[in-house]
Amino acid sequence: MPTPPRQQLLTPVIANTFIAIEHLVLVATALGLGTCWVGGLTDASARNFRASALRGNLFRLRPKVDIEGALVVASMKLPWRMLSK
Repeated sequence: MPTPPRQQLLTPVIANTFIAIEHLVLVATALGLGTCWVGGLTDASARNFRASALRGNLFRLRPKVDIEGALVVASMKLPWRMLSK
């Protein structure tokens, strides 16, 4: 059996990923949290995002993981100055 082209294999995976992310947004909203989907990161902006997140101890990533996008979730009850530190 021939192997389908890579793009043909990736298309449903990408679509399912977006659906899963949207479900996370809906759950966060139901819990009173605010969300912001960040996508389309260039290599430089992904490096900056990773460095900022690690500085703020927001999450940990394996060194070889590529960041294609992120879903930022925050409590809407905290003052903005606390969220931007």
